[in-house]
Amino acid sequence: MQTRRDQVQAHSFMVRRLSTAMAAAAPDAAEEPCGAPGTAPSSG
Repeated sequence: MQTRRDQVQAHSFMVRRLSTAMAAAAPDAAEEPCGAPGTAPSSG
């Protein structure tokens, strides 16, 4: 079981990762990111 300290460290890590991802994203990009809904590759 995780201690409160472990949970706080995990939360801080995720907040830093999300902040970095949001800051690095290009909001004016012409293409949507690969993981965007509705952009699954077609097979065939």
